[in-house]
Amino acid sequence: MKKMKAILCLFLMVLPVWAHSENKILTMGMPFQYSRNQALKEYLEFLSDSLKDAGFKVELKTLQSRRSYDLVTSEEMDSSPYDDLAISEGRDKVISVRFPIIYTKGRIFYRKDSVSFNAKKLNKYTGALSQNNALMDKEAKQRQLKFISTVSPYQSIQLLLERKIDYFLSIEEVGISAVNSTPEGNSQIKMSDVVFNEAPIYFTMQKKFKKDLPKIEMAFRKHLTGNLSQYPLIKANLNKYRN
Repeated sequence: MKKMKAILCLFLMVLPVWAHSENKILTMGMPFQYSRNQALKEYLEFLSDSLKDAGFKVELKTLQSRRSYDLVTSEEMDSSPYDDLAISEGRDKVISVRFPIIYTKGRIFYRKDSVSFNAKKLNKYTGALSQNNALMDKEAKQRQLKFISTVSPYQSIQLLLERKIDYFLSIEEVGISAVNSTPEGNSQIKMSDVVFNEAPIYFTMQKKFKKDLPKIEMAFRKHLTGNLSQYPLIKANLNKYRN
């Protein structure tokens, strides 16, 4: 009997630890083929390292053809790693870190052999844009540009190489890494010096994590002001001067 009581006491002591550990899993959506993109891998590593300090373990889910933000508002995913705050619907269901994790730019990519291409006159052409870039999507619609929505920059690259579009828009680091990881793209595609738009990127979660927000923000601040040398492709635009 004493032995059984001892086992029961031990079980009751361990049970809260197990439950606490389960609650620390944070699911996050990443785009299809993200593992091919070194910039996205670095960004994911930065987020995972920071969230680990806040007591969370990141569990990745592939988005396929849906937007990360939509999966958070529908409660199918815990967090969106790149929210530019351009979508207004569903904001009552989510919370965001109060400062951008990264300040980056929307860039224009086109074929090197397109000698007449003019990045300042995009309304003359047909472009492509990955679906998770809501702020660029909004800007493109305001400019009344003709463009195709794609599931990833790799689909945009393929359409450009097949000459089905004249250019594609992408976050600077992501576009450069996608082009560099594609042999045909690396030899045939270049990035324009023209900046399409500024793109501050926030980290967004389901509202149930509101009580955890202070420690998550503290962890991000710590890492943003620490040694960023392990993130060479994205460190220049990480928000080192966070609000």
